[in-house]
Amino acid sequence: MKFEQVAAWLANLDPWWMISLGIILVILDLKILTSEYLATVSFSIIIMAFSNMIGLPPTLQLWLTPIFLLISYIATEKIYSKISVSDLSYKDGIDIRIGQYGVVIVKEIKNDAAEFFYGYKNNITIENQRLKDIHDIDRTCKIKFEDGEVLPIKEFNEPLFQGDRVKVIRIFNGAAVVTKET
Repeated sequence: MKFEQVAAWLANLDPWWMISLGIILVILDLKILTSEYLATVSFSIIIMAFSNMIGLPPTLQLWLTPIFLLISYIATEKIYSKISVSDLSYKDGIDIRIGQYGVVIVKEIKNDAAEFFYGYKNNITIENQRLKDIHDIDRTCKIKFEDGEVLPIKEFNEPLFQGDRVKVIRIFNGAAVVTKET
């Protein structure tokens, strides 16, 4: 198809059918798909229908299609940012935890993957030295506050044990940096 044929086809579409299609796509997007991409296309179709109604020349209608897509994208972004209620990020508001005390929770998980993936290295003498550096138990420490909130612990100078009482001295990338209570 040539450019003129596409432009003539677009200009010959019934604007009311285009508006109906746009509304159906908006409803489909909001109720079923819950994305904003189909709404962007549907708003663009509705704008193109109005340009068809006012009688713009076919080539101009076709050239304005990307501009209509851009306008509808910007409009849907603004609409969705105003109507969407998003939860705060887990990192927002945790700075209030600085200076608070909590109890350490320690989780230890046996790392069987090291033996599975690196077990063949037992027969290689050079690699056998490196295999000793692989830890058999992965240890994760978290802090639990009085209100029940739990944060991962990032750094600690001395070993922490289950039930130790610690103080948060700073927050780094959503994890607590703690010191033991003395």
